[in-house]
Amino acid sequence: MAKSAYKDITIIWHMGFQKTGTTSFQSILRRNSDTLSEHISIFPKRKWTQPVQDAGLAYWADPSVAHEKALKKAAQDICKTIKDAGHTCGVVSDENIIGLELYDDKGGMIDMAAAILPILESACAPSKCEFVFYTRDFDGWYKSAYNQVVKQLRCCKDFDLWVEDAPFSTDWDEHYQRLQSCVKSPVTFRDMRQDAADGLMIGGHILRMAGIEDDILQDLNKPVGRNESLSPGALKFMREINRSHIHQNGLDIVRRKMLNNPDAFS
Repeated sequence: MAKSAYKDITIIWHMGFQKTGTTSFQSILRRNSDTLSEHISIFPKRKWTQPVQDAGLAYWADPSVAHEKALKKAAQDICKTIKDAGHTCGVVSDENIIGLELYDDKGGMIDMAAAILPILESACAPSKCEFVFYTRDFDGWYKSAYNQVVKQLRCCKDFDLWVEDAPFSTDWDEHYQRLQSCVKSPVTFRDMRQDAADGLMIGGHILRMAGIEDDILQDLNKPVGRNESLSPGALKFMREINRSHIHQNGLDIVRRKMLNNPDAFS
């Protein structure tokens, strides 16, 4: 099919950030897939976005021509899926497309986003792209991000050392300006609290952007919120477990037990 056939398609890339309600929004997409798929194509994180995520991570680790080609192919497959479904808009939601960690030995997730977004934009042309990032107060977000790497990525450092080793500007506007300068497509940074202030569930603004009417939004099945933050005692316990030689499978079991029994830790 000629690329011109995709010119009327819009792809909304919800790229994060981590710990800004992304999991809740992805749950909303899955729970309401039948309703939403009557109007738009949806790609919540996991099997629908894994090829893009894998290709993005591979390109970040090694920006070779082959990895760039794989990333473009994964993005183009998204376009084709939207076109084949007879839709003119698709919503892709996966914060890990721009990295699993806030900062690694190659740089921060903003650096990765600056490298990845232009490739996605180029690959999808002449389809239109819009890139959306949810934000929150920086101190709270930083602590939640730290909580996540202890819980999921075997971080052993205490918070102060982790912050010291992961330098990251606390100015959201600076990050926005950088990403917008990388692409011609619109980039949106939106405080996650604004959805509730507008009478919307988390991610409701994104669905509005995709053309979903408010009467449909109000009837969507919404997940019950669950706080998965670790208590200070649980954080200390997880750091100790992360330092141990326990196999990853055993670590996963311990993590699940801990999350299911949060009252076991003061």
